[in-house]
Amino acid sequence: NLIKLVNAASAKIRGAELDLEAQLSPTTRLQGGVSFLDAKYGSFPAAPEYTVNPVTNPQPAGGVGGFGGLTIGTIDASGFQMPFAPEFSGTLAMNQDLLLRDGKITASALLKYQSRIFFTPDNKFSEGGYALVSGSVRWTPDSGGYEVSVWGRNLTGTRAFAMKGVNGFGVLGTPIEPRTIGVRLSLYLD
Repeated sequence: NLIKLVNAASAKIRGAELDLEAQLSPTTRLQGGVSFLDAKYGSFPAAPEYTVNPVTNPQPAGGVGGFGGLTIGTIDASGFQMPFAPEFSGTLAMNQDLLLRDGKITASALLKYQSRIFFTPDNKFSEGGYALVSGSVRWTPDSGGYEVSVWGRNLTGTRAFAMKGVNGFGVLGTPIEPRTIGVRLSLYLD
């Protein structure tokens, strides 16, 4: 079994976060935030180190997949970046209302970015920084009772992994959500 529960001797997490919200006009709202994070192991002398044997565990393009051929050892991970802790992340969102004679159209756009994250303490398995763009357009009639919206997530079709893990089968990855577009009808019953 390649899953081991281990504990670092010490770690230090420092960071700063800034959030912004501005009503630019009665119909335009801007929101955003940035986060800077320095999350590193202070002392981790016997961290697990996962090594892939390229002969018994060939990796396809993207470096995920294959079965078997992993060895586990130890490495001094003191000073290494902690898993799932991007050094930088940020969001920027804008909502724009268009007031019509018999209702309102609301257009929303969201940009999210995160820098590289590591998935294991030895910092061997990671995902580079990437951005995601999402948006929606919603129609709300003055008469109420319903709303119709068209929405999309990952509109640019970014390909990345949300998780890469090692286990008895090898290196396995979970991709982020692909480009997804939908229509929603919301009914409000009194």
